[in-house]
Amino acid sequence: MFGIWGGPKQRALILTEDGRIQESRLRVERGFLVDHRFRQAWGLMPTASTSLRGTMKSFQILYERGLAPYSPAAGKWLAYGEKSVSEIAAECLAETLASLPKVGSRDKLAEAVKLVILVFALLIGLVVVAGLLGGGQLKWPG
Repeated sequence: MFGIWGGPKQRALILTEDGRIQESRLRVERGFLVDHRFRQAWGLMPTASTSLRGTMKSFQILYERGLAPYSPAAGKWLAYGEKSVSEIAAECLAETLASLPKVGSRDKLAEAVKLVILVFALLIGLVVVAGLLGGGQLKWPG
């Protein structure tokens, strides 16, 4: 499901260490469910989705300290294999490398704007000093 502010979201039931069950809507980013407020992330596995009785809402069951969801179908906590981690890392690396030229051009534009503002400020300062010198209100020392 897509959230109001962009990006897909997934419902999750988070089992806390003190025995509470928190219902959350977490952002889906690069194969992970991410909670930016608490700086936590869990692996997103489609086989671990379940729905509450009488609803069509899909949930992932997560443990506060775990990294992967619980799969009711398998009856166990799932774990990422080495192949899955390598695929996610390769995808993240490819995405980062693809975004580098865009970030570089943005940085160049920001530096150019700063330079233009500095030049204009310097020119305005020179014009003010020249005007004061020409009007006799400012005199050279000595």
